[in-house]
Amino acid sequence: MSQQLLQILGMGLAVLLLIGGIALNQARRSNSKSDARQAMASRNGWSHAADVEGQQWRITGTFGDTAFVAEAQRPRHDSPLGEILANRTRLVAQLAGPGIRIAPAGLPTVPGAGDLLSLVAGDAAKRLGSAPVVAAVGRFGERYEVRTEDVEAARRLLDERLQAALLSVAERWPGSPPIVTWLDGVLTISVGQDLDHAADVEAFLKVARTVVESARAAR
Repeated sequence: MSQQLLQILGMGLAVLLLIGGIALNQARRSNSKSDARQAMASRNGWSHAADVEGQQWRITGTFGDTAFVAEAQRPRHDSPLGEILANRTRLVAQLAGPGIRIAPAGLPTVPGAGDLLSLVAGDAAKRLGSAPVVAAVGRFGERYEVRTEDVEAARRLLDERLQAALLSVAERWPGSPPIVTWLDGVLTISVGQDLDHAADVEAFLKVARTVVESARAAR
């Protein structure tokens, strides 16, 4: 076997070992994140499952007497052709109430902008896009737009605790402030990132708990 061929084989083996090492490291990191989320969920009395039904993870539990499902979605290479998915983390709770949407202010007024919002927050966000606006003041009013089918209920929902919680998330993830929709008995809190670190997931769920508790008090 020639020296040149040995060198080629050696380089090929080195590349394979490098690729295998990278894949193994990524798998270990993924498992570590999953274990950390599992531990966080267990501390709070919730259930965690990884890589379920196309979601990176899913956490189920309750805030008081309100059940919720939280999950993170990342577009996959094996998604059906033509299917459009967005990076997002969202929590859904069944809670009777009015039609309210809290979304980042200054959304682009171009065709399709509502559809982009619905990719992250769901169809309810698009449906509430034509509801009347409720004026909000201060930093919250600068960062968020509130649309509602029930002005008085929206004003009750926008208590100081909820405003502070949503602003804190907007500062933590400035590129994807949370979107809150409450319509047809479904309350949804979404951010346009697929959160996977346990600390980020816990911070998101803490804010979601605040939104749920404020919504219960606003009814």
